[in-house]
Amino acid sequence: MYANQDNQLLRAFFASRTVLVILFLLLIGAGVASFRALMVGWEVEAERREVEEEIQQLKAQKEALAGELADLHSGRGIEREAREKFNYRKPGEEVVIIVDSEGSSKVEEKIDSFSLLDTVKKIFNFTIFNFQ
Repeated sequence: MYANQDNQLLRAFFASRTVLVILFLLLIGAGVASFRALMVGWEVEAERREVEEEIQQLKAQKEALAGELADLHSGRGIEREAREKFNYRKPGEEVVIIVDSEGSSKVEEKIDSFSLLDTVKKIFNFTIFNFQ
């Protein structure tokens, strides 16, 4: 008989409006908390994807720079850079610089020969200041 009375009291307790409202509010609170956690998860996933894309870009940039560095370790790469940056020329060669201007389409200008000492100084300064 006590078990039956306990069941009735328990049913009456959970059937009361106050308890049902409290349980409903707890359920709503749990749903809101779960949705917020889901939103944070989505944001973190989007940020992770952005970081992975940045890593891929940096890896590609690293490979390109490694290729340039390997090229600069060769004699032809050094010569090419010296010609592009410092207008270096071999004995007997002439360097022609073409300048676009409004009055004429192209103007050719011959550059006087550079001394070997000046060229070495320029290369030394370029390598020191660009690789620090």
